[in-house]
Amino acid sequence: ESEGHEHEGAYPHYWMSVTEARKMASTMAGGLIQADPAFRATIEKNLDLLTRRLDSLGSAMSNRLQSLSHRSFLIFHPALTYLARDYQLKQYSMELGGKEPTASHFRDLVQLAHNEDIHTIFIQKEYDQENAQSLAREIQATIVVIDPMSPDWFSEMEQLAGKLAAMDEHK
Repeated sequence: ESEGHEHEGAYPHYWMSVTEARKMASTMAGGLIQADPAFRATIEKNLDLLTRRLDSLGSAMSNRLQSLSHRSFLIFHPALTYLARDYQLKQYSMELGGKEPTASHFRDLVQLAHNEDIHTIFIQKEYDQENAQSLAREIQATIVVIDPMSPDWFSEMEQLAGKLAAMDEHK
């Protein structure tokens, strides 16, 4: 669950989850087969290859993240909601209603970080880092830049697993 950030309808960052990516691939393959049944064998073969690669990534991430002692993190924009759900992590958003944190929300985040022993703040590379840097100084946290929009999704997910696993080192 994502704290401090709401979207109307379904949460939009579903591609940042191996589980959800697997569902998307299956749905797209079904649509492609329906649109052009002549390519069914090719589509099914490619879906099988992609599913295997996704399963391998999911297993590697699970193995890497299962023993984390620090399972909570702050993130400027809550792009990791589904990933956090998949690996029993807790994501707290610095944004409040899609906007930068107010002074009172900032104070609440400081208290939350102390209560949850949070020492990692994730921020997407395209976002302004000023608020994250201020909060990091206040709670003695490490800022970790992520790129959910990376065109190399597999590489980004592997790097993200490493960055999440490093949360135990940021104390």
